[in-house]
Amino acid sequence: MINLSPTVMGADPSYAFAVGRIRVLETRLLSNQQTLRLLETKDVRALWDELAKLQDYEQHLGRLRDPHEFESLLNAELKRVYGLVFALDPKGELLRLLALRHDFHNCKVLSKGRLLGEDPTLALSGLGLYPVREWEQLLSEGDDFHSDSIPAELLAVIRRVNAELETEQDLRRRDLLWDRALYRYLERKFRLSGNVFAQSWLKLRLDCINFSMFMRCKQQRAPRRVLEEGLLEGGAVPAGRLLEAYAGQVEELPQRFAASPYAELLQEGVQAYSREGCSSTWEKLVDDFEIEFLKQSRLVAMGVEPLFAYLLAKENELKVLRIILVGKLNKLDKAQIGRRLRRLYA
Repeated sequence: MINLSPTVMGADPSYAFAVGRIRVLETRLLSNQQTLRLLETKDVRALWDELAKLQDYEQHLGRLRDPHEFESLLNAELKRVYGLVFALDPKGELLRLLALRHDFHNCKVLSKGRLLGEDPTLALSGLGLYPVREWEQLLSEGDDFHSDSIPAELLAVIRRVNAELETEQDLRRRDLLWDRALYRYLERKFRLSGNVFAQSWLKLRLDCINFSMFMRCKQQRAPRRVLEEGLLEGGAVPAGRLLEAYAGQVEELPQRFAASPYAELLQEGVQAYSREGCSSTWEKLVDDFEIEFLKQSRLVAMGVEPLFAYLLAKENELKVLRIILVGKLNKLDKAQIGRRLRRLYA
């Protein structure tokens, strides 16, 4: 586990009210007992009725009658939470950077739609900071597009990726260009903010993405250059160490990183990956690892960290609900669904 000293985290009096409010909201996060009750429901309609008893979800279910509309439910709840947390934040910049993930997602979807001649509307997120139509204009007009709302620095990043895409037809590489641009931008902004918690979270996420790439390449017996192209910069684990390890067996990965905070995660993850031949258990373990890191925000009485962690914890909760709802709709038994459920923040 990546453990942070409380002395390196927030001590900003301007967050006293916001943190107090977040502590109340945390009591409404989905608990393990509530998750078990949802799993025990006989079908998706009973699950829908059970959700209506939860304070955070009852307000949406009045206008959503059909369980097949579950994506609308989850999106509405996440949009509500984003608005609520943004309103609580007296400064705003750090949390807005988290929302930028949705803007980059929209740019990725729009550019892919242009390449394939497909309508991307259904895949777009409504949680970005900036209007989708502005990104659409930028991608089509390039340097001729100007915006009064999008910062010049961010516009330059998107323009640069868009220019690179003109000569790139491979969909995997196109996605990688967007991901690399997003994480470079976040890394720079988090570093400038001086917030150790946000910087550590980003390093954790980048390291786990790179470990995932390593195992996927090993499973597919991909050439070393595929891994080299796919690794993202900015993590705590240097890309060079993963490239060195690629000559060995995937089972050697935990030993090579035995002195790192990821030793136990890799031990469990590699065993599951070798046993199952797929990434579903590994992805669950990574999400659990991230949640355990975020729980350290509970040590902060005055700072942005509890707001940052609550937002990500809510995203994790909605992922858990999506897994249960999809499982119920596909008539999977509770044991099958339960194996995929993530650890909760509550």
